[in-house]
Amino acid sequence: FSSGIIRLQCSLYSGDNTLFITSKCNSNCVMCPSSDNSRRKGVIPESTEIMDLLRHYPEGIKHVTITGGEPFLFREEMFAVLSYLKTNHGDTEYLILTNGRIFCLDRYVDQLAATMPRGTTLAIPVHGSTDAKHDAITRSPGSFAQTLSGVSKLLAKRIPIEIRIVVSKLNAEDLNAIVDLIVTRLP
Repeated sequence: FSSGIIRLQCSLYSGDNTLFITSKCNSNCVMCPSSDNSRRKGVIPESTEIMDLLRHYPEGIKHVTITGGEPFLFREEMFAVLSYLKTNHGDTEYLILTNGRIFCLDRYVDQLAATMPRGTTLAIPVHGSTDAKHDAITRSPGSFAQTLSGVSKLLAKRIPIEIRIVVSKLNAEDLNAIVDLIVTRLP
C-alpha cells in the first residue's frame, strides 16, 4: 500500500476474472498484442507467486479465464495450479486460452486430464488450413502439426475444446478450407 496503488486480483461479483500466467509464448503470432520482446523474454513467475494469488480467490467465483502468452509454458506448475483450482474452486467455470502445441506430447494431455477442474474448456486457435498458412501467422515452423496433434489428442481424451479462428487478411480467403479441416480432421 505504500505506493498508493490497489489492484483487484479477483472479484466474486465479476462475471469473468482473468488469471494471467506469463507473457512468454512459444509462438510469435503476427496479430498478438504483446510485443515480440515480451513473448521471447517474458518472465515465467515463481509457482509461489501464482499460488499465493489463488489462495485469495473468494469462494463462489463464476468464471476465470486463464491466459498469457502461453500459460502452459508454466509447465508442471500449471498443472499444480489446475489441481489447486479443482480442489478449491471446483464449481467455477474455466476457459484456458492456449495455442495447444504442448498437447502434442501425451504426458501433458494425461496431466491435464488428471488435474483440470470440471467445467474447463481449452480455447485453441487454428490460423490456416495448411502448415504453410498457419505457420506463417504463428511465425513458428511446425506449429500447425503440433496444434493439430494436440487438439486430436485432447479430443481423444474427451477434453472440451473451443476452436478459434482469428480472421485477418492473411487467412480470410482460407476460411472455407479451415472449416473443412475442422469438420474433417477435428470433428
